[in-house]
Amino acid sequence: MSLSSPDVSDLRFAAFYADCEHEVKPITHDNRVCLTYHLSLAEKDKNKDKSTRRQAVVTAPVYEREVAAAAEILKATFRKAGAPTKLAWLLEHQYSAAGLSFAGLIGSPKIWDRGAALTSTLHWFETELLTQEENLIGLMAVNRELLSQAERPTRADRIVLDMDSSESPVHGTQEGSAYNGHFESVCYHPLFLFNEHGDCLGATLRPGNVHSVEDWEYLLVPEIERQQAECKRVAFRADAAFAKPEIYDALEQRDVDYAIRIPANKNLEAEIEDILFRPPGRPSHKPLVRYKSFQYQAESWTTPRRIVAKVEHHQGELFPRVGFIVTNMSLPSRSVVRFYNKRGTAEQWIKEGKQATHWTRLSCHRFRANEVRLQLSVLAYNLGNLWRRVSLPERIKSWSLTSLQHRLVKTGGRLVKHARYYWLLLAEGHLHDRLFADMLRRIWALPVPGG
Repeated sequence: MSLSSPDVSDLRFAAFYADCEHEVKPITHDNRVCLTYHLSLAEKDKNKDKSTRRQAVVTAPVYEREVAAAAEILKATFRKAGAPTKLAWLLEHQYSAAGLSFAGLIGSPKIWDRGAALTSTLHWFETELLTQEENLIGLMAVNRELLSQAERPTRADRIVLDMDSSESPVHGTQEGSAYNGHFESVCYHPLFLFNEHGDCLGATLRPGNVHSVEDWEYLLVPEIERQQAECKRVAFRADAAFAKPEIYDALEQRDVDYAIRIPANKNLEAEIEDILFRPPGRPSHKPLVRYKSFQYQAESWTTPRRIVAKVEHHQGELFPRVGFIVTNMSLPSRSVVRFYNKRGTAEQWIKEGKQATHWTRLSCHRFRANEVRLQLSVLAYNLGNLWRRVSLPERIKSWSLTSLQHRLVKTGGRLVKHARYYWLLLAEGHLHDRLFADMLRRIWALPVPGG
């Protein structure tokens, strides 16, 4: 909407709700007058009978003095030479009568005096301020610096990286959303990178119709270089979606150990024909597992690579379970499979992020605003995971973030009132004083970060 037309019949003044999305461009001449006001409702008298309450009329506060003052300002403005001849208000809005309830508004004017952040202010901070390029980069840097401070006391000489993608369903025509055939839904398709402790080292939001491996180098390569600059050995795990020759080449050039599942094909199955047979006799209750390692080169590969195959025969199953892993590690075949199977925890961490911090609940219309929301959720997840890692006692360190929320942060309870005293009945897993003191001791024992 432009207000710069020389035609006096065009709209020159606009009014809108403060919590709606809009863009106000800088003015180059004249003046801009902005009027902001709070709308509140008078609480109804609960002592009136039902018939009276049904006839009660919803009323807003009366601002006679403010209206008179604003009218004088507008009159003075219209008396100036070249002033427009029309002032229009667009009163269309999306607020319903149910939404204009006493409990749904900001509440008492005392809250305004304390400078409480309105929903519209937080919305502007998230969707306007943080969406600027430098602020989004800074938000990601804050997350990475937080994890760097947590990594320094460990002094580990090796780090394991896990990469996986996930689904973020959308509802409506959000920018960048598209149908994904694998998930069979309209969604976003974010990509995550974790270490072996469950910390999310990075995340990037992608349109819903991209392949799982898209933008892998944007997350993986900088993290490998960062870890190797600290003289750490790096290992990498991923599922069959990341079985791409360009990933193999990049990892081998940087001397990174990797174990990546590879889809089966006829050539690979031909290599393991000698271990596919089932032994004669009645099958045992315990699965029969065989391993085999061999060299293999696909047509798109520039060099042969080691393949580790695992074949499992289970009771009651006609065909064996077969899996292939491409790797450059020199470990025994069974150790390679064990190392790869631990990547299943990455899927658990993604599930925790969905349930505890809702990092796939991306409801903004603009793609950049959803990128910001994803980074904020990742930061919240890492704070919770670090709390679990460094400050919780061993007996509850294995709890999920959702369990920690429900049993320590959001403790259920009931207040029972008696004549002379009150009883506060809490859930069995509440945060009692001994557990709180134990967490404080662990936090105080942490080394002070340098710089």
